[in-house]
Amino acid sequence: MTKLIIDGIEVDVPAEYTVLQACEAAGAEAKERVRAQTAAAIAEGAFGVPTLLVDGELFWGFDAFGDIDARLRGDDPLDDAALRRWHDLEASSVRRAVRPAATVSPGPNPPRARDDAEGAPRATIALRPREPADDERHFVWQSDPVQVATTVPARTRAEFDAWIAKITADPSVTLRTITADGEVVGTINTFLLGDERYIGYRVANEHWGRGIGTEAVRLMLRLDPVRPLFATVLARNTASQKVLARNGFVAFRDQASDDGPEVVLRLD
Repeated sequence: MTKLIIDGIEVDVPAEYTVLQACEAAGAEAKERVRAQTAAAIAEGAFGVPTLLVDGELFWGFDAFGDIDARLRGDDPLDDAALRRWHDLEASSVRRAVRPAATVSPGPNPPRARDDAEGAPRATIALRPREPADDERHFVWQSDPVQVATTVPARTRAEFDAWIAKITADPSVTLRTITADGEVVGTINTFLLGDERYIGYRVANEHWGRGIGTEAVRLMLRLDPVRPLFATVLARNTASQKVLARNGFVAFRDQASDDGPEVVLRLD
């Protein structure tokens, strides 16, 4: 038998067990912790084992341990001469910076959100403070039938203006505008709902499928460090659930709403 410690939980397992079999033997709590930690690692960009995150930098592979030692000592793992050689190498091909956005037309059966269906963004994504001129775009987005099919019902003009006035006056709300290569493409905020803090976002549907939501959530998580952080998503909106999972959120509870079944996700 071999004694394994899985995130503080000790378990005796046969020596030939795989990690997955060991987690099964450890019980549901260990399995859930492994799932959450795996999701968090993927959200940070981990793609193999071993991957270590040190001061915001990823190091992959056993041969990177020397580089980690250098980083922890405060030394630069790469020498200037090597960097110059790499910098001067001629590129054999160049990837397009931005893939043209698909046009989505509302119909009798609106498509589900495709936001982030294809991974990392091909544009430079940034969050900036909301400006009053952004509100008109936001109002148009939230009124779009395609958007309404995946999130909360649209507000009337008066309801929208009152809501904007309320959240911009609330010091507990962190509200940002999402830009892609400088173009306004969405909005994101964190806010209190009772004793729990939540995150919500919206990306214009003509920009779905470009990885913008995933990157915007990642940036907001750096801006707002409060944990735990929750998110409420309609159960049918699997695209937004994937966006949140890529950033380390895990399913926490199910609940009913006037708009249909919802999933509450949580990030610790």
